[in-house]
Amino acid sequence: MIFCGWLSAHFGKELNWDMANYHFYNPFALIYHRSAVDYWPYSFVHVHLNPTIDLLTYFLITHFPPRTAEFILGAIHGINFILLFLIARFFLMSLVTPIWQVTISFVLAFLGLYGPTAMPGIGSFQNDNLVSIFVLLFTYLFLWQLKKIEVASENLAEQFCHVSERKRSQESQLAEPGASATGAFNHQSLTLLAPFALAGNGHKQKIPVPATLFAALFLGIGVGLKLTAALFALGALLAILILPIRWQDRSKYCFLLCIGIGAGMLISAGNWMWTSWQQYHNPVFPLLNGLFHSPDFPAYSWRDSRFIPQGFWKNILFPFYFSWDGRSADVPFRDFRFAIVEVLLLCCSLRWLARLLFGVKQQPSPNIPLRWFIGFFIASFIIWQYYFSMMRYIVTLEMLAPILILLLSIELLHVQWQRLLLAGYFATFILLTMSPTQMLRTPYYGKSYFQVKLPEIVSKTPAAMVLMSFPVYAINRDPRPQTYLIPFFPREWRFVGVPFDKEAYEILPEVVKLARQYQGKLFLLTTEFNVTRMLQFAKAIGLRSDGACENIVSDRQIAQNEGVRLCPVRF
Repeated sequence: MIFCGWLSAHFGKELNWDMANYHFYNPFALIYHRSAVDYWPYSFVHVHLNPTIDLLTYFLITHFPPRTAEFILGAIHGINFILLFLIARFFLMSLVTPIWQVTISFVLAFLGLYGPTAMPGIGSFQNDNLVSIFVLLFTYLFLWQLKKIEVASENLAEQFCHVSERKRSQESQLAEPGASATGAFNHQSLTLLAPFALAGNGHKQKIPVPATLFAALFLGIGVGLKLTAALFALGALLAILILPIRWQDRSKYCFLLCIGIGAGMLISAGNWMWTSWQQYHNPVFPLLNGLFHSPDFPAYSWRDSRFIPQGFWKNILFPFYFSWDGRSADVPFRDFRFAIVEVLLLCCSLRWLARLLFGVKQQPSPNIPLRWFIGFFIASFIIWQYYFSMMRYIVTLEMLAPILILLLSIELLHVQWQRLLLAGYFATFILLTMSPTQMLRTPYYGKSYFQVKLPEIVSKTPAAMVLMSFPVYAINRDPRPQTYLIPFFPREWRFVGVPFDKEAYEILPEVVKLARQYQGKLFLLTTEFNVTRMLQFAKAIGLRSDGACENIVSDRQIAQNEGVRLCPVRF
C-alpha cells in the first residue's frame, strides 16, 4: 500500500477529462444542494450519476495538499495488490510449497497491477481502481465459500466410491469369472464422477448463508458506487450455473447473491436511487430509461457504445484486436494478457472435450472454486464486450488475468517444470510488451490542487448566472467540460448548461427561459476554442456582448494548453 501511495504521488496529480466533467463537481453539488441552483439538460448524463463514490475525491482534494491527496488515494488502491495476492495464494495452497506460494502470489499480484489501465489508474480519481477493491474482496470471500462446498463434496465422493466399490465386489462374487472386469471403473474414475452423481441424486449441500450474504454485500456496494460493476454481478450469477451441484443449490446460491448484492447497493446507492426515483421515476436515471421510461430522458437505454466491436470475427477475436492497438480505450495502449487467456481457454476447452469424449483415465475431481472462477471471468468479459467494451470497466479482470493464465497453464500441462516455464514465458511477454494508456498527470505546481485563478470581476459580483457549454452525452471531447471550476465561484452564482454536439449548439426553451427570467448579471463560460460558437448561441437567443472576455487560469488549462473565457452578456 505504501509503495502504491508513493507511486501515485510520483505519477503526479490527475487532471483528466472526467475530473473536469463531473468527478469534482458532483460531490460538491450533493453537499451544497446545487440541484436546486444549477440547471443541466438531460444530455449532461454524468451529472446525474450517484456521487457517493466521489465524496472521497472531494474530501481529499479540499482537505489535503495535492501530493498528500494522491498518496492517500494510491495507498487505498494498493489494497488491490493485497487481495490479488490472497486470491493467487488461495489457488496455490495445494499445488506448491509455502515459500513458492508467497513468491508466485507476489509476482501474480504485481502483474495484476502492472496493466495498461490498472497501473496508470493508481491514484486516479476515475474510481475504477476503487471499485475493483470491492469486486476482488467479494471474489476472495466467495471462493472460500465454494472451497467448503468442494471439501464437503470430496467427503461425500469418498463415501460414494467406497459404497460403489463394495457393491461391485459383491456383484463380482456372484458373477462368472472375468465378468467383473468388463466395463469396471477404477477408483479415480469413480472419484471423477462422484460429485455429478451426488448432485443428480439429491445430496443436499450445506450452503453457508451468512458468509455468502457477507461476500455478496461487498459486490453490491461496488455496483452501487459505480453501476458499470453490474457486469461482475451478472458474471458471478452466471458462473454458478456451471457448478457440479444440485440445481436447487444453484438456485439458492443465486438467490443469496441477489439478496446480498441488493443489500450492498442499498448501502452505497439507496438514498440516491430513491431521490432519482422521486424526481425522475427512474432509480438509475438517466440509465436504463428504455425500461423505466422517465419523461425527462429519451425512452431508450443510453450507453457509450463507441468501442463495441462490429462483425462476427471482430467479436470472436476482439481480445486480439484491442490487445494490439488499444481500441477499447480513449487513449491507445498495448497489452496481450486477454489474448493469452483466450488462447489458453481454447486449448483447455479442447483438452477437456477430449477427456469427455475419449474417457481419459486418472483425471482429478472437478475443482469447484476454479470452475466458478473461470466461469466468472468468461461471463463477465462477454457481458462487458457486448454492453461496454471500454477497457477501464474491466480493470478487475485485467488484474485477475495473470492468475487465470497460471491456472490455465496448470490445467493444460501435467509436468511441473513445463507449467512454470509456460507461465513464466507469458509473464515475461506481458512485462516486455505492455504499454499503458496515458492519463493527464501533472507536477505539483502549488498548494492548491487545481490552482484556479478567477477574474477580478467574479469577486466584485455577488450573484450572477453563467451559461456554460458542455458536450452532449460526453461522447465528443469538445467543447471540453469545465464544471470543476464551479466550486471556486461564489455560492450565489448559478450555472446553466448549454449542450453542444461538436460545433453545433442546441437551443433549449428551458435554458432560454431561465436566462430571460434572471434579474442579475449574465456570463458565458467556455473554452477559448469555442468562444465564437458560444457567442453565436448567445446572439440566437437575444443576448449581446457586455464587455471583454476575461481569462480563467488553472493547472488543467496550463497542462492542456487551452484557455477558458468568462464573457459578460446581456439582453
